[in-house]
Amino acid sequence: MSAAGVTRENKSVLQCCDRQEFQQQEQTYNHTVATFAGIDPYCSRTDWILPFHASFTPRSPLHIWQQNESFVVLAQSLTDQGKNIFSSVDSMWGFATALVGAAAPEILGSVCRERLQQGHIILYGLPQDKIFLSAVAERTAATHRTFMLNPVCRCVASLHGGMDGFLSRRSTKFRINARKAAKRTAAAGVRFRCIDQVPSEAVMDFYTELLAIESRSWKGQSGEGADQPPMKDFYRHMFERIGPAGLLRVIVAELDGLQIGYLHGACVQGRFRGLQFSFDDRYRALSLGNTLQLKMLEWLCREKVETYDLGMTVPYKKKWAELEHQTMTVYLRPL
Repeated sequence: MSAAGVTRENKSVLQCCDRQEFQQQEQTYNHTVATFAGIDPYCSRTDWILPFHASFTPRSPLHIWQQNESFVVLAQSLTDQGKNIFSSVDSMWGFATALVGAAAPEILGSVCRERLQQGHIILYGLPQDKIFLSAVAERTAATHRTFMLNPVCRCVASLHGGMDGFLSRRSTKFRINARKAAKRTAAAGVRFRCIDQVPSEAVMDFYTELLAIESRSWKGQSGEGADQPPMKDFYRHMFERIGPAGLLRVIVAELDGLQIGYLHGACVQGRFRGLQFSFDDRYRALSLGNTLQLKMLEWLCREKVETYDLGMTVPYKKKWAELEHQTMTVYLRPL
């Protein structure tokens, strides 16, 4: 579905959903996410936004409206000045869109007129589509003024041509360092185990094993690791969803029977979204971070995966990715 298809008339009833009703519509919602061009295709899914809400903002009421296969999904918060803020559920990274489907601007316009006239609205994750963005502004013009804020950028690597193709698009220095890292871990006897499905009854035990590795990382030892809440809870909730569904991909590095590193992410419709990687700080000299990334890339290429989304753009990721995807951020200020 193109984000530009916003002028189509839609006479169906607009429904307001609670969280339970929204969960019953997950399949429809996620299907629309998958076919809606220009948004973050993983972080806009329920597999991201519902764990985010449960872990980071559980006291923020969710407001969800649906019309056929289009949705508006907002979380409400209150500023110190008493302003009501309605934003995309992922208000920390800004990856997830609040508007899903061609009729979403029309839905938002109706909601603004009937419910959110005085609400300050921040819409993260919108497609970089002039027609869609214009529709958002036009549909809400009776109640709000539109401002464009900074976009959110993600580093994405193409896996076209497999591992050889990926490496051919990297620098000579990158390829030399990759070979050295692979030789270093091989010489030390490190083994890499690939896990692509975790049954419901085994998810928590498996996740606990990864947390044990995280606790021995430099971030874990400083109390800043993903083994601390709310990140710990965020990934736990996510694992409970994507593990049994077969979307989870995890590589675990092992040496002499000890688990010393991991990298995990989710693979949906030929796209891999990296989530977290870490390693036991005692084995830093083995270049485990780079080797885990390379082993994951080799695995993804064998599976004919098309892209590797490394998440938020930061300098070190640019050497791994030749593409940068942007989603737009819009602030709607009440008149």
